[in-house]
Amino acid sequence: MHESVLHNLMIGLFVLNKDRTVVFWNRWMAQFSGISGSAALGKTLGDIFVEPVNGRFSLALEDALRGHSSLLSHSLNKAPLPLYASNQMRLSETRIQQQICIAPIRDQQQELFVAVQVVDVSAAEHRERLLRNSDRRLRTLIDALPDFVCFRDREDRWQEANRSAVDLLELPAGFRGKSDQELFGEIPLPLRIQGNHESVTLQRPEGAISFDVSRLPIDDQGELVIGRDVTNYKRVEAQLRELNQNLEKRVREETDKRLNQQRLLVQTSKMAAMGEMIQAIAHQWKQPLNIIAFLMQNLRDISRNSTLEPQALEDAIEKTLQQVSFMVGTVDDFKNFFDPDKQKVSFSLLKAVREVDAILGEQLRTSNIKVVYQDAEQASAAKIIGYPNEFKQVILSLFNNAKDAFMEREGRAEVREPFTIGVEIEPLNGNRYAVTIRDNAGGIPPHIMDKLFTPYFTTKQAGTGIGLSLCKTIIEDHFGGSITPGNWERGAFFRIELRNP
Repeated sequence: MHESVLHNLMIGLFVLNKDRTVVFWNRWMAQFSGISGSAALGKTLGDIFVEPVNGRFSLALEDALRGHSSLLSHSLNKAPLPLYASNQMRLSETRIQQQICIAPIRDQQQELFVAVQVVDVSAAEHRERLLRNSDRRLRTLIDALPDFVCFRDREDRWQEANRSAVDLLELPAGFRGKSDQELFGEIPLPLRIQGNHESVTLQRPEGAISFDVSRLPIDDQGELVIGRDVTNYKRVEAQLRELNQNLEKRVREETDKRLNQQRLLVQTSKMAAMGEMIQAIAHQWKQPLNIIAFLMQNLRDISRNSTLEPQALEDAIEKTLQQVSFMVGTVDDFKNFFDPDKQKVSFSLLKAVREVDAILGEQLRTSNIKVVYQDAEQASAAKIIGYPNEFKQVILSLFNNAKDAFMEREGRAEVREPFTIGVEIEPLNGNRYAVTIRDNAGGIPPHIMDKLFTPYFTTKQAGTGIGLSLCKTIIEDHFGGSITPGNWERGAFFRIELRNP
């Protein structure tokens, strides 16, 4: 029974007598050596194995015959016996990794024998190799971290530290197993924290260094201390804090600056429009002044050549007063045009356009320009809530641009149709309206289309470049709408979309 148990062991076992010949060879040895038990009995290991036996094994065998046990570990003794897991491994001469115990034993008659136990540790050695490789990779990774990492056991003795910790704390080469007192005389500042997480500032010759330090207990083995250099973060945080403190002031300054620029832009545009209005007044007053001059000259001629009858004088005075009344009305129209709107009101889009038409009427007629209204009956119902005078200023600018474009084309051979400014007012979904001002002056060159609303951009020799820019500001900021330029078959158009609040 004992022999059966020994044959079924999961380890190798063989016994040598004092003559070094085999007296027992179990099945495990037969399997991994390729030598059966019957073939091995009575032979020495040199007779059994073709390959030589490791020298340290032979020395350990001699020690056992002198009564001393030995343990040959696989880490120091690479496969002492030629044992193989398979024929393929045998052909490649890849031995199993072995751990061998050699011990002297005596039988009942006190005769000396040597028992040799062989354990296959190939799998364990493979696992150990994987662990070593994993440990090497992990250590390389931790050493590459900019954070300092160190581990101390329960007695606060140093066990591990990465390169950053060694450099920062100036650890000596033999720091492992030593306490803070032995290494530093006192606890280093980065490790002198009471809680699990604290911020620490370390004074160095090159300047202050700030750390966020964390302590992580590891079961009952000790604690892991990790510290991250947050000096740059602290610096950026301070800069952001300062920026936030000044942000409101900067925003207010920039807003005031933008509002001042916008006011200047509006004022400049109004001054330019005022100049155009003065020119319009001159056109409007030209005919009444001619009539008054004619009446005065006629009165002078009558008074020189004959007796001035009261009725003739009365007629002349009446006609003169009519012309003066017309001139005063013209001035009132212009004055109202430039009065600033104090609040939003509901006004008719068509009426506002017609008022601009009336102001520019004499100039347009003199330039042979006709204003045509499409679907005027439908347009008369279009009302919007906003600032009417600002809307009129936009229409005035668009009419003047069209007039200037016509003047540039006047006299060219390709001009074969009357100059026309078309006005179309149409309702849109959602209580919105579109106002389109269209001319037949040839269109806008494509390469300047994207620059039309850029402040101070102009193609006119005497232009200011602020008219269209101001139009865009008024429509977008004061009416919440949009203005879009484009070309059609015979000229350009500007489409204004407005919505009621």
